[in-house]
Amino acid sequence: MKHSRNLVRLVILLALILIGLFHVPGGGLQPKASANKAPGALPSAVAPAPDIWSSPPRVGVLSDGRLEVFTYRVDSTPGSLWHIWQETPTSGWSSWQSLGSGLTRGPVVARNADGRLEVFAIGSFGEVVHAWQLKEGGWSGLESLGALGGGVANSWFDVERNAQGGLEVIIIGWDGRMYHNWQMSSGWYGWVLL
Repeated sequence: MKHSRNLVRLVILLALILIGLFHVPGGGLQPKASANKAPGALPSAVAPAPDIWSSPPRVGVLSDGRLEVFTYRVDSTPGSLWHIWQETPTSGWSSWQSLGSGLTRGPVVARNADGRLEVFAIGSFGEVVHAWQLKEGGWSGLESLGALGGGVANSWFDVERNAQGGLEVIIIGWDGRMYHNWQMSSGWYGWVLL
């Protein structure tokens, strides 16, 4: 009996420590900002103090091994898609840059067959939108993949590369049914009930 009370006290103490170290704005787990930077802390461009992100970060690996991070931020309604990348594999990071706005859900990132990254999100009309790295560098603008057969998209979706090497988006519509759309050599096929 004494051991079970001690265990309960320990669990409560751990919960209080976690609550003291982290806060949950808008449902996401975010470390509290510290006035003193610890040795080895990330550069300020990686986590700008005034920004509160609305989605977990999604990380893509560029063809040369550098990392690129994507996240969604509700700075107004609808929100916007942001990214930051390693300048070189051994040096610092770029500054945060927006890939566009008009979004309601955060990103999923995947790599195309040719090694370029492509990022997907849910637009303000419930459609899946995407942007991709251009061959000459930089990024395209956000483009819609078209209307979903069952109405607007739910927030649950994922993207993977299929056996043909193209990306395939799988999503649940607001009707509760699952749909998919895949890359072809001439663009995207269109939404089909799975």
